[in-house]
Amino acid sequence: MVDLKGLLPKKDKTEHYWSIVLEKDLVQAGIWKVVEGNVVMVSTSPPAAWGSADELINAADSVLSSSVSELSEEAQEPSKTVFAVPNSWSSDGQIKQEYLEQIKEVCQKLELIPVGFVVLSEAISHFLKSEEGVLVSAILVGLGKEEIELSLVRTGKVVGETQVLRSMSLDEDVTEGIARISDAQSLPSRVVLYDGKEGDLEEAKQSLINTDWTKHPEISFLHSPKIETIALITIITKEFFLKISILLNTEEVIANNK
Repeated sequence: MVDLKGLLPKKDKTEHYWSIVLEKDLVQAGIWKVVEGNVVMVSTSPPAAWGSADELINAADSVLSSSVSELSEEAQEPSKTVFAVPNSWSSDGQIKQEYLEQIKEVCQKLELIPVGFVVLSEAISHFLKSEEGVLVSAILVGLGKEEIELSLVRTGKVVGETQVLRSMSLDEDVTEGIARISDAQSLPSRVVLYDGKEGDLEEAKQSLINTDWTKHPEISFLHSPKIETIALITIITKEFFLKISILLNTEEVIANNK
């Protein structure tokens, strides 16, 4: 008799994990796994917009569905989830209670198991260090629909953060944010813009490239800053998760679930 079991596709027993990147008005998701000690990105989703708590649940469901559609039929859908959250959502190394409740509701409604989180500015700083091999000094600017989040990073450490309501002038918004940070003299001549929409990033980049910073005497760059962009979808990669495994406690999660 022919052994039909040998003809059937083998079930993928490798555990997969969700990654969810939360911005104040966007959410993105990805699926990753660990193979022989290396993190492998399986799929990523485009960003989805949200406003209210109910919209966040629906948007998260949408991006998870988009990511899981690329998962093989043999693979088990993940449940363990790592979150990346905006700077303003955390305080003293913890997610603020109001936002924690939102994340808990998302997890309950979508049957997710949270296993860790990271703050976006810290994650981006660590990501840049891992890519460049040195501690980064830069101004990180998160572009939201209604406000920007600005972080001043010196030699790999976030030393100041603030939020500024968006106006018609991005350079004025960035200047206001920098001026609010007490440690804002002799600024690093590097500005890194980020959000989930690459089109918005390029427009913002060109706006700041064209800015005459000498007309903003309230802040002091050593010389005209280099303007760069990083789409958040970029940091949902195997390099990102592998090299911030300490921040995310990924190694512990993997060890406990082998």
